[in-house]
Amino acid sequence: MIHRESFAQVAMESMLREGVRAMNLRGGNDWLGRQADAHARRLGLSPAGVRVQDLGFRWGSCGRGDWLYFHWKTILLPRNIAEYVAVHELIHLHEPHHTPEFWRRLERAMPDYDQRKRWLALHGIEVEGV
Repeated sequence: MIHRESFAQVAMESMLREGVRAMNLRGGNDWLGRQADAHARRLGLSPAGVRVQDLGFRWGSCGRGDWLYFHWKTILLPRNIAEYVAVHELIHLHEPHHTPEFWRRLERAMPDYDQRKRWLALHGIEVEGV
């Protein structure tokens, strides 16, 4: 049996989580858009745009029409790791799959990508959001 206080607390926590998620979606779109634009200019690339949403287990995706998609939790990552996610997706504008050429391009664009990639693999699961 759920007491009124327990139900109210669960409802309040749910509303708080959704509010924080919505703020991250709005703020993340701006911040990740600026990151993607800055790196795209440096790399001579032109993504169609950036969208921030819940991507499930993925941090980012390069979609049809050269749109870049990022998980809303990406903005909660350390800055250098979020930059890795952005550059990784930008490289997909040239190479849609993780071919040897993809990794060579990524290394040229971000020489320490492997360290960042390993950090994300080890610690990304710890990013809870709320």
